Amino acid sequence: MYSECKKLIGECPEIDAMFGNAPVRCLIDSGSQVTTITETYYNVYFKDKVHTDSTWISLNGSHGLTIPTVGIFRTSVRIQASEFPDIYVIVVQDPVSIAVQKRKEAVPGIIGCNLIHQASQLQNKSSQLAEFAISCEHW
Repeated sequence: MYSECKKLIGECPEIDAMFGNAPVRCLIDSGSQVTTITETYYNVYFKDKVHTDSTWISLNGSHGLTIPTVGIFRTSVRIQASEFPDIYVIVVQDPVSIAVQKRKEAVPGIIGCNLIHQASQLQNKSSQLAEFAISCEHW
């Protein structure tokens, strides 16, 4: 049964990034249009960065339910040798589910298409994110 589950459920691509001066483990999610971090992570590492109101934007998950947001801020993002200045990051409320909370503690960030698209334009196509981004462009 375990081998059948591995055929059904794949591992999500993850990458280490720097948001400003803070290390963030991120899921690379081509299904997300936006880049996000959790509220707890924001409060620990970005409390000094003022976030703007996010009530004007509505995020919905693949399940169709609304994802509650706390705010939006801008920061530089570095992934391997590539620097992306002025990236908008949405702060999402922490999940209620204990299982999801534990997963989000380990991987508090999501790199979405706003950053994936920029990575696909890189001259240096050898980075893990750039390679992933280029593969997404062909879908």
